[in-house]
Amino acid sequence: MDTSSVVKAVRLDNETAQRITAHMARLQALWGPAVWVNEGMALRDVILKGLDVVEGAAAQAPATPIPAIVSIAEQEVIPPEMPREPIPQHRTITPEAAIEEISARASEAARTVRAPRGPRDTPAHLRAIAGAYPRATHLSLDEFAEVLYEQNIYRAIDKGGHERPVNRGTLKKMLDRCKKLGLLG
Repeated sequence: MDTSSVVKAVRLDNETAQRITAHMARLQALWGPAVWVNEGMALRDVILKGLDVVEGAAAQAPATPIPAIVSIAEQEVIPPEMPREPIPQHRTITPEAAIEEISARASEAARTVRAPRGPRDTPAHLRAIAGAYPRATHLSLDEFAEVLYEQNIYRAIDKGGHERPVNRGTLKKMLDRCKKLGLLG
């Protein structure tokens, strides 16, 4: 098992550090309590997604050099991709009315039955594991965990903050969850 990696130090401004922290929270919500998301995982995710975009754009872009200086007259205005919705106007509300509105929303939410989650709503790590499983049905859970680790599909984080293959019990639970969600046949 090759566990070599390189540590790089990067200086981030406060806004970028806050955005990484917010991304870390999104990943934790997406992956659930089975995965402890740390700042390093969030940074790696952002870097890998950014590289995918850049490399994909580089593969599609023509090989013409980009001019270093472009005059303002040559620049074009880029239209927004999606139409913008108007910002809702704030209304003044009394504390009593706010409490009433919140309690009405809470009681309606309590009455609403949540639909079962579909495969599209499942966390990305479960979809990735389910995608790799058909090619590894002949492997033991420990061997499959090693494959997931080596192919960088799923890596668990131990208490020391080091990446390692996922525990076979946890992997079994994730595969059972994939079956319940209909990701595995």
